[in-house]
Amino acid sequence: MNCPVGSSDFCKTYLTLYSYHTNTKEPPPNPTKGMFQQEAVIMPKSLPPQGQRKSDVFYGSVVIRARGIYLAFLDQGACITLTKVVIGYRYCPEIGSTLVEFPRTVAPANDSDLTEQEGKCTDVNSVNKVKLVSVCLSNGKWNITDDLMCQCNAGYELINESAVALECKGLA
Repeated sequence: MNCPVGSSDFCKTYLTLYSYHTNTKEPPPNPTKGMFQQEAVIMPKSLPPQGQRKSDVFYGSVVIRARGIYLAFLDQGACITLTKVVIGYRYCPEIGSTLVEFPRTVAPANDSDLTEQEGKCTDVNSVNKVKLVSVCLSNGKWNITDDLMCQCNAGYELINESAVALECKGLA
């Protein structure tokens, strides 16, 4: 809603988003003690005519700096209403290709914080000739090189029986 005429000193048209990052399970500190960091000012794109309502959607992102995060919204007399908060994150899905498996991994906030993820051979009758490492990119996609694979041990051959998974079967 738009602020009533003459109430501009007391009616704000924005909310402020704050965050507190932590690596512990302790309750967060009191948000008024200054330990929360301001992340964004949430403001409608435009205000409706006096006495009418309209909805806006705000998309934002917060770079995570610890294992856990608390969010706080500061309302200092806003004439806007927060009706829904949806929080999501990107991840690289669990994958398996050419007998190599990588676990589901949370994507980094940006591609400068990349860390290697170690994979493993999925068949007990296979072995890896190179170190099985890949990188989960910030867009949620794996960066896997073509030569990253496990090979069947001597006396076994690669079979694609189930059309879902590859396996090493003994030669008869």
